[in-house]
Amino acid sequence: MRLSRTAARRGVTLTEVVITVGLLTIAIPMLKLGMDWVNSISRQRVMMNAQWQAQVALYDLTRAVRNAESIVSVSSSTLVLRVLQPSEQGFTNALLFADVNRATMTFTFVNSGQGTHLLRRLESPTKTSDSKVLANMLVNPVGSSYMFHPYPPADTEPPFDAVEIVLRLWPSFMKTGRDNVIEYRSISMRRARAQENT
Repeated sequence: MRLSRTAARRGVTLTEVVITVGLLTIAIPMLKLGMDWVNSISRQRVMMNAQWQAQVALYDLTRAVRNAESIVSVSSSTLVLRVLQPSEQGFTNALLFADVNRATMTFTFVNSGQGTHLLRRLESPTKTSDSKVLANMLVNPVGSSYMFHPYPPADTEPPFDAVEIVLRLWPSFMKTGRDNVIEYRSISMRRARAQENT
């Protein structure tokens, strides 16, 4: 009976403290390693998603230029195309080139207080639709860092036959400098012009 009272008042032994400290020195680095691994996987998933979105956006831009009736204007951050949009109702071959089927497609880089994106606007005589592309991923096209440029570079006055498209991504989780920008580049020529050249 005396032994149990003594054991109850005894407290923590030095051996128990050493074992506890040893277990913590093993567990804490393993926990940190696990958290770093989870963060790395998360970053890779975000990066793959950003790259996929950029490739889809570049394909859409290239296809829009290729199928355009004309390239109206090109600046470092804006591309304006004249396109044919067959009417949704009552379409016949005779109406294909009617004014009601012509639309203006504009791609504009937007840098607002909420972030950056590429605004795609389609304006026809009957409706206007907007969509945002690559939200909070694009680098501001200032100075020599253009997003749209006439091709060949000597062409500075309309009519334009081809456009160089450059999408520069800087996903928000990348904490390093802007040297690690991911760049997607394409040159697209209007289909009508390509057919004229052949």
